Amino acid sequence: VFAAGLSSLVAPLKGEAQRVNTIVPTTPDKVTLTGTVRDPDGRALAAAEVIVDSENRAVSNSRGEFTIPGLPAGIIEFTARRIGYQPTTTAIDIQPGLTVHLAIKLVPAAVQLGTMVIEGKAVDKALWQTGFYQRQDAGMGHYFDSEFMKRHQASLGALMENVAAVRVDRGTGGRGGPIATGPRPDGSRCALNVYVDGNIIPWATTTGIDDVVNRDDVLAIEVYPRASEMPARIAGRGGVTGLGNVGTVSLQGAAIQLGSGFAECGAVLVWTKPLEARRR
Repeated sequence: VFAAGLSSLVAPLKGEAQRVNTIVPTTPDKVTLTGTVRDPDGRALAAAEVIVDSENRAVSNSRGEFTIPGLPAGIIEFTARRIGYQPTTTAIDIQPGLTVHLAIKLVPAAVQLGTMVIEGKAVDKALWQTGFYQRQDAGMGHYFDSEFMKRHQASLGALMENVAAVRVDRGTGGRGGPIATGPRPDGSRCALNVYVDGNIIPWATTTGIDDVVNRDDVLAIEVYPRASEMPARIAGRGGVTGLGNVGTVSLQGAAIQLGSGFAECGAVLVWTKPLEARRR
């Protein structure tokens, strides 16, 4: 009965040219991946990468959350990884128009913890592997090592205020905060780029550094107020960092390529405690 009624409704009037009625499907042909990345104890992991391909990728925020929209429906293979953790690769089949929420768990890589003594000075082994102490000896930036961070009880934004040439925007004009800014060569100012364990956190320049990582999880911090002060090469802890390009920063293999040509803004490098150290 319905078919007959529909036919009568769309039938052309006598003497008129027949028209073709096209019915456009309302279901979109794209899908969205969302989810959280956590460690085996259920702690949210910030700065974890979730990668579908070179164009579709995301970095988890301080709550471990990520979103990758606009993916083609069908079988989607993705990899989740973070420095200090074993990467995991999974494939799922998603129907058109769906938003799928993923709960990703990353298992820590085997890392030997402890301290090293070099010329009578005790240093943190994890920081030594990143090149932190070598850059500190070069003296181009401002360095807050693990011993300093144990004593520092204030927020990361308050810590930035102790660095010469850095100013902190406390969220004026409806923006998040606190956002650390440094001087450009022309005298104007721009938000410092923020990296956590070698992964750039693009949203940190709008939400503020205190929303990037839990204060109690921070092992050490390096601050470079000017782009000209940044070292040419910074190795990521665990030998793995992100791939891709952010501005003119090239992230390849086990290192962040910084230095010449890196926009006009400086950077804040945050190194977090290994998982075993956070449990103590």
